[in-house]
Amino acid sequence: MKLIVDASVAIKWFVRETQQEQALRLLTRRDDLEAPDIIIAEVANVTWKKCLRGEMAAEQAKAATIAIQQFPARLHPIAPFAERALEMALSLKHPIYDCLYLACAEANGATLVTADQRLCKALKGTEFEKLICHLDRVDTLEVATEQPEKLKISLQKLESLSDAAKKHHAADDNISKRFETSFVPVSVVSDSVNFHRKRKIVSDLSLSEKAEVLALGWYGTGYEEHSDWQKTLHKARRQIEYADKNNDPSFDNYISGYAIEIEKGLERLQQEYPSLFLDLKK
Repeated sequence: MKLIVDASVAIKWFVRETQQEQALRLLTRRDDLEAPDIIIAEVANVTWKKCLRGEMAAEQAKAATIAIQQFPARLHPIAPFAERALEMALSLKHPIYDCLYLACAEANGATLVTADQRLCKALKGTEFEKLICHLDRVDTLEVATEQPEKLKISLQKLESLSDAAKKHHAADDNISKRFETSFVPVSVVSDSVNFHRKRKIVSDLSLSEKAEVLALGWYGTGYEEHSDWQKTLHKARRQIEYADKNNDPSFDNYISGYAIEIEKGLERLQQEYPSLFLDLKK
């Protein structure tokens, strides 16, 4: 279950305040935590005020400003949410800063966790009330059983990629047997046709589709570190975002290397969450 946290919650990770225990408990599910990147400025601003009032040392404030950039598993740029946040702010007659978190939660199918009573009061009885949860009720979210979101990638793309991977793997096995007594490196004569086919399929995918392919590949290995689907998908998304941010074209090769495990990953996912496949289009 994705949770968007705002600065009213995040500041409690660094400063002793009421409900700090509930805020710290959220960190046990760090992979679920996300936030718009305005949270960095807002937390820094709170620590600045606390420094002026003598409630916090400057070194503590600096440490908190650095740490907040790492605590949520994912930080979203605010630009895509600005227009929707303004609409919400005008409708609610509430500051746009808070509405950026709300718009982020809406866009990502998440719940906004806040310690801001004024925001909760502003949303009460509105269409946005369902998007928010006050920190004092966070335990009810922690025990909720949430169905994972449906896959965005089509079965046709997954089947094409899996087929190319299996053909590449089979061809390389045949080549290895033919040249096992030869001094010619197998890599020199590797089946390049199907390798390039699966590489092109991967390179043509969107970032979200690449993340799902990588997660399915990891999930198909059956390794203990990839035993939880939602955490595996979150991890894959972070890896894809990092590779994209650093303009790393070689990462597509890494993803295609796990394509051979897609079929096993799909079988495992279908056994555990059959409803995910009800609307998955060919």
